Amino acid sequence: MIRQLKGLALVALAFAAPISAAGAQDSNSGIIAGRVTGSEAQPIVGAQVYLVSTQNGARTDDEGRYRIVNVAPGTYQVRATRIGYEAAAQTVAVVAGQTATADFTMNTASITLDAVITTATGEQQRKRESGNSVATISVADIPHSATPNMASLLNARAPGVTVIQAGGTTGSSQRIRIRGANSVNLSNEPLLIIDGVRVNNSANSFSIGVGGQSTSRLNDVNFEDIENLEILKGPAASALYGTAAANGVIQITTKRGRAGKTRFNTYVEQGTLTDPTDYPFNYGNFNRQYGGAVSCFLADQYVPNPLGGCSSDSVAKYSPIKAANPFRKGYHQRYGASAGGGSDAVQYFLSGDLEMEDGVYRNNGLSQLNLRSNVNASLRPDLNTGVTIGYVTSDLQLPQNDNNNLGILGGALLGSAVSNSRFGYFTRAPDSLYFLRVGQGIERFTIGTNPVYNPLSWLRFNGTFGYDVLNRDDKQVLPPNRITNNTNNRIGYRTRNKYQIFNYTANLSGTATRSITSDFVSTSTVGAQFQRDNLTSVQAFGRNLLAGTGSLAGVTSNFAVAEDNIDTRTLGFLVSEQIGFRDRLFLTGTLRGDRNSSFGKDFGFVNYPSASLSYVISDEPFFPKTDWVSSLRLRSAYGQSGVQPGSRDAVVYYNPVAVAVNGTETAGFTIAGLGRKDLKPEVSAEFEAGFEAGFAGDRASLEATYYNKKSRDALILRNLPPSAGTVLSRYENIGSVQNKGLELALNGSPVRMENLTWDATINASWNQNKLLKLGAGVDPIIFGLGGDTQKHIAGKPLGSYYQRPVSYNDANKNGVIEYDEYTVGDSAVYLGNPLPKREISFNTTFLVYKFVKLYALVDHKGGFFNYNATEDFRCGTVVNCEALYVPGTPLRKQAAALADAIDGTVGGYIEKADFVKLREVAITFLAPADWARRARTRDLSLTFSGRNLHTWTRYSGFDPEILSATAGNFSQSDFLSQPPLRYYTVRVNANF
Repeated sequence: MIRQLKGLALVALAFAAPISAAGAQDSNSGIIAGRVTGSEAQPIVGAQVYLVSTQNGARTDDEGRYRIVNVAPGTYQVRATRIGYEAAAQTVAVVAGQTATADFTMNTASITLDAVITTATGEQQRKRESGNSVATISVADIPHSATPNMASLLNARAPGVTVIQAGGTTGSSQRIRIRGANSVNLSNEPLLIIDGVRVNNSANSFSIGVGGQSTSRLNDVNFEDIENLEILKGPAASALYGTAAANGVIQITTKRGRAGKTRFNTYVEQGTLTDPTDYPFNYGNFNRQYGGAVSCFLADQYVPNPLGGCSSDSVAKYSPIKAANPFRKGYHQRYGASAGGGSDAVQYFLSGDLEMEDGVYRNNGLSQLNLRSNVNASLRPDLNTGVTIGYVTSDLQLPQNDNNNLGILGGALLGSAVSNSRFGYFTRAPDSLYFLRVGQGIERFTIGTNPVYNPLSWLRFNGTFGYDVLNRDDKQVLPPNRITNNTNNRIGYRTRNKYQIFNYTANLSGTATRSITSDFVSTSTVGAQFQRDNLTSVQAFGRNLLAGTGSLAGVTSNFAVAEDNIDTRTLGFLVSEQIGFRDRLFLTGTLRGDRNSSFGKDFGFVNYPSASLSYVISDEPFFPKTDWVSSLRLRSAYGQSGVQPGSRDAVVYYNPVAVAVNGTETAGFTIAGLGRKDLKPEVSAEFEAGFEAGFAGDRASLEATYYNKKSRDALILRNLPPSAGTVLSRYENIGSVQNKGLELALNGSPVRMENLTWDATINASWNQNKLLKLGAGVDPIIFGLGGDTQKHIAGKPLGSYYQRPVSYNDANKNGVIEYDEYTVGDSAVYLGNPLPKREISFNTTFLVYKFVKLYALVDHKGGFFNYNATEDFRCGTVVNCEALYVPGTPLRKQAAALADAIDGTVGGYIEKADFVKLREVAITFLAPADWARRARTRDLSLTFSGRNLHTWTRYSGFDPEILSATAGNFSQSDFLSQPPLRYYTVRVNANF
């Protein structure tokens, strides 16, 4: 790690050396300098101070001081902003060769209309100017020891952003949805932008089956490096991103250095992972007279079994997990350091982060190293630029689980009710299953530069040029004679799939800001953007592995090889015009046009218009100035953005086959795809309206947003007649989907005392998802675990559960559901939707005597269902569940088990999955200043935290969040999956 940090330092110095000389202070320009403090004269660190309508600015150092160099002579409006504080501004006159002083005092506020956000063109824009709802997450305020990965950081932090934790396997992915799901067949994952560079964010980033788990490239991001995190929630906000942004945009800005002496930040984090689940026993009926198991259920004691009589005299129960526990106590550790500083001309930031985590299975673990080097420089008075470099390498080992006959958890839960040579496990005891090793290696490099050129005081050009390359190595090996349940496993095998995924970004825009009159300001932007996604891969497989080897060179039979090459390119042009009136009323209109290589050749450019209105009505003289309502902004927006088809969906292409010609095997081909020449992107159009209000002198704020989003031209897989003699289906733009809902965010500081501060945030959102149409002549799409548990059907939410319903009535009140006391519906009916309809989260922070900080996050998701397939298989397939044998089991479970075992319906296992979860708790001890000095540090802190501490739910499975297929768009089931784990961590932060 030290060697890697030195390498990054050399890269930073290589950029900094020539830039430093070029960026020296120009004698024909001036300097603006000063200090930014709070209402109690304490320095405000990291505040942005900039010249309005330019990109020239600086951040405050640890003493609240800043310097803006190379300022051309003239009069400027200088503004200071910081999340959590009211913006401050003043007019400053600059004289060549002199330093103008501008000090600012900023008051705390829960509503920050002047917080700066980044647009698609790289422009800095105040929130008050945008009519869109943009969620800003204050990463610095989150105790990082309670968040194991990037997806966890997003969970329950912003209204309208749904993160399903999915399970507890270390390194596995999560499902993220922003304002519901738009697409039936295409990805519903958001776009990810880091420092203006579009990067790979695939939620299905693993090519080897392990039962249902996958990996996510979002978790490659090191949240320790994040300065700002913004979420553009829908097309109204993301229209300028064009054909990629209908699912929302996660926009990350990494940390930058500040002028001043070098500051070092270090941390060490240690913790444990445990599985707190109380797993059930396996049950079975026995007849001691005949000396064996019998197929008798609890109901057989009262009414003869319609499938035949039986007799039992005892119930056996046994737990393979307790007999041969496959779990261990997992271990989490993290080490990191960063350094930042620089001069007026050049600032730098370097960081390194090493994370190692051992999961609760012996063959599950992650080792990941993140390195970063960011350099920002003023090359001359009118030219600034920055270079951002990120590198990540990781090694992940995944266990077999979920829908997998070699899964360890499934082996126990579907196992025997008595001990045997396998300790009751279904196929093999856990020790033998650990010999199957599956892993993924990652090498990822991201670089970007963002030059800003101000040739005139009213004109500036922004550029972003970047490159993200991902080298992925998916691998699997099973040595021979280790798992002998069938011939294929006994002889062993090897899989090796290598991928290179490239993302290229090139954006260039020009912005002119002119005062039309003393009241009106015009901001005009014109730009062009180019994006290229390129994937190349080679996959290889072979069986009959030579003992003692672990590579493809050791396989001797069943060879298979494949190669993929996918290249997608997008060219977009955009124009935007904003008219501002007295810095309180802003009207913005934009238009983007895209051409994409995945469109049909008979389809040209697609246009994405948008418009927004923002009115800070509280700045009007007529607005009543009261303590109750201190500020109010009204806003509305409309916009469109899209999602491109798959790279081959619009073309005719072929698959190779071997054919016999005159007794000789010859290469031939068959039609594999029959695309349409007029295929176009799915387009989502969204209207949103809302307000932001500040109360009690902006110590509390309420943000409310209503949205209505419709996706048209949705790609649907239409069946083709077999008589055509080609393919059986192809994608066509014939569907439509709607999402509409309400989002609320309430922030406040109920208590502000000298020795006690209390801050609290409540986020709430409601979403109603509906498939409006599938297209004329298209039957409902049936899918899901088991093949028929879910449907896409017009008029219902996407992925709805459909099964024959189960009802019951314990007529004789004997506590047992008998064969004539339950009924099964004749046909499948709608039972519920898989995605939450409502989410409410509450996070709160107490600061006591300025030395103790308490933090908690409570998360509720409701209005959704989950398919408890684990219990379904236990009751209906291997018949070892408690409900079939034990008196006193809840009647609902008894009826579901009988209907499953006798009638073959799983309707009783589509369960309401609402929950409330104590997601995070942390306590931080902040060392007093004299203690920190004795430790030779600038500041010192110690944090204890816990995650997934308790769940309140009526769901009968192990955890209502479990997904056995995390990469699936809508497939949702809880099937033999590892439940979320409980984390306990301790972290020490020391800054020098």
